[in-house]
Amino acid sequence: GKIAITGALNVSPQENLQFSMQLGMWQDGNFIVIKEAEKEIQVTEPPLIVFQQINGAFEYTANTGEMLRYEIIIKNTGAEVLENVVVTNRLQGSAFDFSTLSSLEGEVRPGGVIVFDSSRISRLQGLGENNEMRVEFRVALKNGAQLSEAEKDNATIKNSVEAQGIFQDFITKVNVVEQNTGIIELNFGN
Repeated sequence: GKIAITGALNVSPQENLQFSMQLGMWQDGNFIVIKEAEKEIQVTEPPLIVFQQINGAFEYTANTGEMLRYEIIIKNTGAEVLENVVVTNRLQGSAFDFSTLSSLEGEVRPGGVIVFDSSRISRLQGLGENNEMRVEFRVALKNGAQLSEAEKDNATIKNSVEAQGIFQDFITKVNVVEQNTGIIELNFGN
């Protein structure tokens, strides 16, 4: 069988990393090695970079009750054409009003998921070297009165983007704006 290990490391491209592994079992307080392996790998640049803009800004603080226009930018940094690119967005956060989630090109799925693929968007069929493409969607945030007190403290929303095996999380601060929904009576008479 195979064992897959995933994680994140802060290393520079072209750096070599040495990995070693021991597989075994404990017997009478002693570790008995069944299999050992060592592997050296070279860190490379990812084949693409993912950026996000909300309402036209890379750094954005949202307000409750606001409509957000997300633009996801995928740039091919590799030396080969990326074929049949699939971009998946997963929105997380109680401030989202998922009933308003929409996209002209992407497929909106339950649970705040939007998928953009080459069967719906022809420009995803081949993304050339140093080229970029953009996909977009819209979603509203609930108004402040719809959030619990616990949700109002340190309110954030998250968009997790996956494209061609590259994962990028974007966390956005949300200002909670209380909206007065009461009736205001104006008297212009005597």
